[in-house]
Amino acid sequence: MKINRRLFLGMSVSIVPFLTENVVAGEVSVNENFLQGSWLAWKKKFLLDNGRVVDAYQQLSSHSEGQGYGMVLSALMNDLDTCKKIYAWTLENLAIRSDNLLAWRWMPDTTDPVLDLNNSSDGDLFFAWGCILAKQRFSTNDFNLTAQMIVQDLIKKCVRSDPSNSNRILLLPGADGFEKPEGITYNPSYPMPRALTELSSALNEPILDKLAFDSLDILSDIAALGATPDWLVINESGFAQSSQFNYVSGYDALRVPLFLVWSDEASHPALLSHRNLYQTDKKTSNSFPVVFDIITGKAQSFSDDIGYRAIVSYFDCMVNKSSFNSNKTKTMLPYYKNQPYFPATLHMMALLSQIERYDVCKPN
Repeated sequence: MKINRRLFLGMSVSIVPFLTENVVAGEVSVNENFLQGSWLAWKKKFLLDNGRVVDAYQQLSSHSEGQGYGMVLSALMNDLDTCKKIYAWTLENLAIRSDNLLAWRWMPDTTDPVLDLNNSSDGDLFFAWGCILAKQRFSTNDFNLTAQMIVQDLIKKCVRSDPSNSNRILLLPGADGFEKPEGITYNPSYPMPRALTELSSALNEPILDKLAFDSLDILSDIAALGATPDWLVINESGFAQSSQFNYVSGYDALRVPLFLVWSDEASHPALLSHRNLYQTDKKTSNSFPVVFDIITGKAQSFSDDIGYRAIVSYFDCMVNKSSFNSNKTKTMLPYYKNQPYFPATLHMMALLSQIERYDVCKPN
């Protein structure tokens, strides 16, 4: 069975009014409605009226990852209109493969906006999870059917035996190009535990529970060696550096502790090993380290974007009850409008996570 990309296009989709007057550049929402204000600011900057999530730093492109993140955020914010728009655009423009997985990238202003039909399994996973969350909140069966078809093909195309441990399974980053003679190229940030377990429960797919458990076990083995890399190779001998990617802990790996906390895995060793990268005093600089050399532990790249600092502040609050806030409060940094798509989106996820799981860390 194939997803009908036009399934939702006939539905009435109203335009969600965006916050314009009281969210200005650099302003933060710190009152009781701070989360709603942050969400409206996120939509105003990154979501087009047709449901396309735009990454300005990537040539105004869109990705299955961003569409999936948008589905999850809009469902958790109880924003049905936005769910419908993101859902409709995604099915129309990315659900164009022969299976039910999503093409990973869409480029504007080109004759063929999808030049690479390969999928990105984290985008598929988050989009399916967002559909389940939307179904639970809005009782729309089409969301559930779409999630089911994506998950079935994700299991078929992207779940493999772990070559380092035959008792475990793992998630390929995509259906094509990640199984090579040197081993399986693996991204530890792709299998989000909570997404897997909630999809397993909603769709009666117990293999996803095992995938969540085994992914956490793989992360534990990685943490025993040090910080989590963005990419690595898994083969019969264990873990190795990938010849395709730099051996760093950076923008991808930063999602690992966030997803662990959001999945009630705050004591997982991967969170603690990642946090060890930030033990030196970083409060004296406006720039924040985001990319580290795995071997030396030294910072290679810095960013001024608040979202990255907020994530580390969040799990630092949980672990040590302190943070990198300039006022030294035990809270996560509030949302800032003036940041690019990726740190802004991770920041929104962190805000949702702390309200659901650890509200002691929410912004003052």
